[in-house]
Order: sequence, then structure tokens, then C-alpha cells
Amino acid sequence: MEGYSILATKSHIPSMLDMSSAAIPSYEAIKQEMRSRIRRVYQKPCIITEHGRVPACNFYDSAVNEAHCYHAHQLVFPGDFDLRPILMKPVFQAEQHDSFLHAHLAGVHGEYLYYEDTQGRVTIAVARPRLPRQFFRMQVADMMGRPEYANWRGRPGDEHLLRNTAHRLREVDYEHP
Repeated sequence: MEGYSILATKSHIPSMLDMSSAAIPSYEAIKQEMRSRIRRVYQKPCIITEHGRVPACNFYDSAVNEAHCYHAHQLVFPGDFDLRPILMKPVFQAEQHDSFLHAHLAGVHGEYLYYEDTQGRVTIAVARPRLPRQFFRMQVADMMGRPEYANWRGRPGDEHLLRNTAHRLREVDYEHP
């Protein structure tokens, strides 16, 4: 969908919840700016997800792993998609937190699923083995009634959509609402 974005670190950390406490204020400022830009351009709030500490990325071998393994990243979806009911199923053993900071302070061990709603409330769930790749993209695409949107590789024309999103989000003027 247009507006779909990725929030990634420059530093080599396995997940956003592994960032240092000192980095959190900068992360929060960037995340809030991203939310503001999406709301301004697309007139929608956004949700944020992460599949943290993916097992395939747990060892550092650049010949084997994909580039995303070396930079923690979160997916940002324009829209108010409520993924909490999915993560609150007993199989996921989910916990809820008031914010990213509270989730960070609580600490998470192992592979996890992160969902942040439009209000900044966070649900952290244990990622179960054999979870499909692009789990969150699949969930959002299903909620949109467009399951084919989950597989960007199967949609070769989407480069235009991505360029348009990048251009529109870069051009937002905060001086003049």
C-alpha cells in the first residue's frame, strides 16, 4: 500500500528492543516524525510491527543472511489495523505495555513479535516456530481484503508505488499545516 515504510537502524543490532537506552529518545523522535508525516500525507494513523530476533539472522554470516539481518527494522503501515486480537491468542503468550519504553524496560528474551497500535500501546508476543515469513504483512493484507499485497516480490509494478511513497513523505512541509 502506498505509505508503507520501514524504520531501520544504522547500527548492527538484532532488534529494536536490543537498542541501548541512550538511543531510545532519538528513535522515539524519528518514529513520531514518521507517524506525523504519514498522518499528514495519507490522512491516516499508522501501526508499527517488528518480527524481532529472527532465527535466520542470529548468526552473522553475510554470505548466507539477507541484508535486513544486520539492521533492526520495523514495518510501518498506514491505517488502524488492530493486530492485538491475533497476538493475544494463547499460543503467542503476549504481554501488553503502555509504550516502547515500557516494553524495552521489561525485557524480552528470544524471538518476538512486536505490534504498536496507533496510540503507541505495545503488544509483545513470543514468535512461534514455523511462523510464515512476512507474518505481519500477511495479516495486514488480509485485513485489507487484498492478500496478494503481502508478497511484494509477486507484484513487480510496485516499484512505482514505493518511489511515490518516498517522494510524498519527503516533501511534507511542517511549517505550513
